[in-house]
Amino acid sequence: MDAKDREYLEKAVKNYHKTLEESLSKAIRADEDGKEGYMRYLRIIGEVREYAYERKITIEEAAKELSG
Repeated sequence: MDAKDREYLEKAVKNYHKTLEESLSKAIRADEDGKEGYMRYLRIIGEVREYAYERKITIEEAAKELSG
């Protein structure tokens, strides 16, 4: 996960909506659009889910840990 990915994840955690996925999507769409933004979203959410699975924590907890 690069610095920009962490920045988006931090924004998603700070501006949490109904789900982490929705919050992350909104954070990315504010700056990026189209295929690049979608690919970034998939990469970030995939890493967060994997991290959560490995540590047996929720994706929200994983996002908080990974964002900063």
